[in-house]
Parts: sequence; C-alpha cells; structure tokens
Amino acid sequence: MDYYESAEGLTITRKRACQELKAHGLVDLNEFFDELGFHATYKAQDVLEWLGY
Repeated sequence: MDYYESAEGLTITRKRACQELKAHGLVDLNEFFDELGFHATYKAQDVLEWLGY
C-alpha cells in the first residue's frame, strides 16, 4: 500500500491539510484554496491528488 492508498476514505482538517501542503513545499496556500475551496475538512486523497500523487 502506498501513501495515496493509505489515505483512502480519510477526512482531514484544514489545519492538517495545510501541514501536509507545507511539508511538500507549498508556500502560497491560496493556490490550493483557489482550486479546492476554503473548507473545514478535506478528503485526504483530494489533497494528495492536488499535490500530484
């Protein structure tokens, strides 16, 4: 099972999504919010897909 598969069915908070994005080097979080919206939670796989997984 890879990292992407391990996130299947998981929902994460905006704070956790931001941590993941920053860990992958994203500086401007607005890029992410412009595409996926500003929500309280996100599907973990959506975040990983946005990162290119």
